[in-house]
Amino acid sequence: RCANSVLHFTQFEAALRELTLFGFVTGALFAGAYAIVPRLAGRSLPDSRLTTAHFGLTVLGLLVIVGAGALGGWRQGFALADAAQDFGAVQT
Repeated sequence: RCANSVLHFTQFEAALRELTLFGFVTGALFAGAYAIVPRLAGRSLPDSRLTTAHFGLTVLGLLVIVGAGALGGWRQGFALADAAQDFGAVQT
């Protein structure tokens, strides 16, 4: 409840949306593609290390995107709570 008073209407909500869309939906699509495409092609994947590297880089990218959005949301929320700062300057 107290976190929502700081984070509501900030970039933190956009970071959570990215976590949901990029993390879950893209992860499910990649997993489905890695399971279905080899069966349709009748061949196995060339190297399982590539799949592992792709997963690791996807998670790293997700952490960077969500981490930056969450940190920006916290800073934006505290700036919005400060009455001395201009609202338009905080939103950009």
